[in-house]
Amino acid sequence: MSGLRIGAFHLPPKDVAYLRALVRLFSYTAKLEWSFVEAAPYTVLVARAQDWALHGGEADFQGLVLRLAAGQDGGDADLIDYPIEPDQLGDWLKMKAAVLAGAAEPDQAQAAAPTAQAAPPVTAEQAQLQYMRFRLRRWPSPAELGGDPVLIRLATILSRKACSAAELAQFTEQPLALCIDFMQALERANVLADAASVDAAAPVPAGPTPEQRSMVKSGLFSSLRRRFGL
Repeated sequence: MSGLRIGAFHLPPKDVAYLRALVRLFSYTAKLEWSFVEAAPYTVLVARAQDWALHGGEADFQGLVLRLAAGQDGGDADLIDYPIEPDQLGDWLKMKAAVLAGAAEPDQAQAAAPTAQAAPPVTAEQAQLQYMRFRLRRWPSPAELGGDPVLIRLATILSRKACSAAELAQFTEQPLALCIDFMQALERANVLADAASVDAAAPVPAGPTPEQRSMVKSGLFSSLRRRFGL
């Protein structure tokens, strides 16, 4: 695990879940070396500005604090918009990682931030897939799965129950960005439906072939072997 540890302070559960998902997404897409953690020690604590002003002393924390406030004007380098804006969070994490690594002085890092390559922003469609549950309306075509055992496994889960991309990533231990990309592709192919519009008890027709099931089992066994060092 990276030594750059980010935690939440007095954030509502939905904000904690969103922050955790964004940190995981940035670690995958932008290679930012931050890890969301549930307990100290922390490199950074994220808190709403009013909560930190009222309760910050309880934390007994001397490290970096990223404060969140609605309608902030950009005058404070450690204050970003609330609700969390993914591009602002990504830029801030990248800048602080550079400073902490000794790659730049704080003033230099702040000056370079506007021209640095920003973490890819999370679109409204991606955010919807992260937290809303979807289910297959039909089994994907071979071209949509490409014979990939990981994608077949993801599709198998979505054929059995409704999931969000965040839940799918948790169930399968696959990167969140991969689950989002896969579900986006299925949605564009009209294979995916909002859970509310699909009968949860209805079977998904034309499921995986015996060969595809074998590939999924093989992938699962390999994952288990790697996990336990066998």
